[in-house]
Amino acid sequence: MKDFYFILIFIIAFQRLCFSQEDLSKDYSIEFKKAREVSTSFNLNSTTRSRDDRLAKIMVKCKVKALDKKPVDSNGFSLVDTVNKLRYRFVEYGGYLPITIFVPNERTNRVLKEKILNENGEEYKSIPDYDPDVYDSFEDYSISGYKNVEIPINFGNKRNPRKSVTYYTPTPFKKFTATMYFLVIMDQKEPNFELYYHDQKIDNFEIDFK
Repeated sequence: MKDFYFILIFIIAFQRLCFSQEDLSKDYSIEFKKAREVSTSFNLNSTTRSRDDRLAKIMVKCKVKALDKKPVDSNGFSLVDTVNKLRYRFVEYGGYLPITIFVPNERTNRVLKEKILNENGEEYKSIPDYDPDVYDSFEDYSISGYKNVEIPINFGNKRNPRKSVTYYTPTPFKKFTATMYFLVIMDQKEPNFELYYHDQKIDNFEIDFK
């Protein structure tokens, strides 16, 4: 009889455990791994540079699982500064598989939010494409009382600037590492950060800035 009660309790507990795990999210699972300050002028895994002393650069990594097996909305990530009431869009993103020989390691594409044309009214060939058909969800999850911060990238130079905010195509992998780089404003109160995906907080953290 004791064995029967033990089995019954185990079954009920197992059912509750499975239900709670499924209840976390039906679409995705995101695990925060690390965040740290990186150089604004040089990084082996990032092409974005900044010479603005008011900005610092933060790298954030997460493990992502697409539970519904659909492409993940890359632009759903945002970095929220709860002290200064700012919500940052990343300036650079990558969704990476573990290193493999036969499968491409990264398959997201950068997209211009604003069209950049040359003197002849033609698009440049050496910069990301402007493609309004790629949906950008960043502003869909704005937070009341917070200012959205989108820092444009200069694909030209100081004398001939070619600037646009950028975003990314969906990440097609079922399990991958999301690596994001954010440029954050430093001439204000010491920030406290929270990482969001859509309207859900993933984790909070502080950065020991140099």
